[in-house]
Amino acid sequence: MKKEVRIKIMSKINNLTENGDSEVFFDGGDKVEVSTLGKLEVKDGVIYIDYEECTEGLEGTRTLFFFDTEHPERVNLCRRGSVCFDLVFEDAKKSSNFTYQNDIMPLEAELVTNKLVNGIGEEGGTLHLDYKVNFQGSGAQRTVFNMSVKPV
Repeated sequence: MKKEVRIKIMSKINNLTENGDSEVFFDGGDKVEVSTLGKLEVKDGVIYIDYEECTEGLEGTRTLFFFDTEHPERVNLCRRGSVCFDLVFEDAKKSSNFTYQNDIMPLEAELVTNKLVNGIGEEGGTLHLDYKVNFQGSGAQRTVFNMSVKPV
């Protein structure tokens, strides 16, 4: 059964630069805070959270998070619309490759999950992700993402 939910997202995105072989340094970063309505559904042991993006540049894009309730340490993210990609965040597996499709050209990238804390259940909850995306030939970004899901 689908439930209408209020989804609040707070994220900070930082472009990463490297100084030779030394540590990674962060720029000032961009903060994104969004509140929108969406749907939460539990079906065959899988929790789905679906909503339409309202962030500038992602208009018309649907976002779907889903995970098996038996394995909440592995969270899938699918975006379809002005950008298209599928990500798998996994605490035990630190990196995976994906293609970021946009209006200009596809970009090959690597996802590195630094931290995943999944507290979402049938009545909502919170999801925390800390991850880095390395875009082949064009730098990297670190994102700290927090999502709160509550029934309306």
